[in-house]
Amino acid sequence: MALSDVVKGLFLKNYFTFTFPSLTDQGDGTIASFVVPENCVLVSLDCVYTAEAGGGTTPAIGIAVKRSSTTLVSVAQADMGTAGTGASSTAAAALSKGEVLTIVADTANADNDFQGLTVIVGVRPVFDEE
Repeated sequence: MALSDVVKGLFLKNYFTFTFPSLTDQGDGTIASFVVPENCVLVSLDCVYTAEAGGGTTPAIGIAVKRSSTTLVSVAQADMGTAGTGASSTAAAALSKGEVLTIVADTANADNDFQGLTVIVGVRPVFDEE
């Protein structure tokens, strides 16, 4: 018996939460990595920062979850331009137990200091018919 999307949505999601007190690296770089604990489906990426303390250039930061060099889900720099304004994106990528994923930040300006950056990666269980 196949489960409807509504029924699947009722099942508990799990979340990986990463917080960074201060992020100042310019360019594209790995800020965290984690091991997938069980077969599951990547369903969301949510990001927010509380303040930008660097002054100067307009803040711009993008966040992506990657499998090796392949981007599974991302939030664009344009969506994370204001402190306190969260950004999110959805996905439907199958993940395997034991694989290593990375969280990559792409900052545009060297004079930005993103404080209180929080990244939440949402996953849900794999269902039998998937």
